[in-house]
Amino acid sequence: MLLETATFHNPGLRFTSFQYRARNPMVVKRAMTINGSWIDENIIKLWCVDENGVVGMTGTVETD
Repeated sequence: MLLETATFHNPGLRFTSFQYRARNPMVVKRAMTINGSWIDENIIKLWCVDENGVVGMTGTVETD
């Protein structure tokens, strides 16, 4: 979902690498929000937060 969200908001984006880490369990049937922020022109930081504000997944995408 993290990569799909990055691509949806940046059509034509090409990834050179992707790192992710599970921080906490993501529970089915709980609302989740995927967030992202450009760190610099080639790196995107991504994270997923549940309805209680708990970060479940984090990731970093490098682009060309």
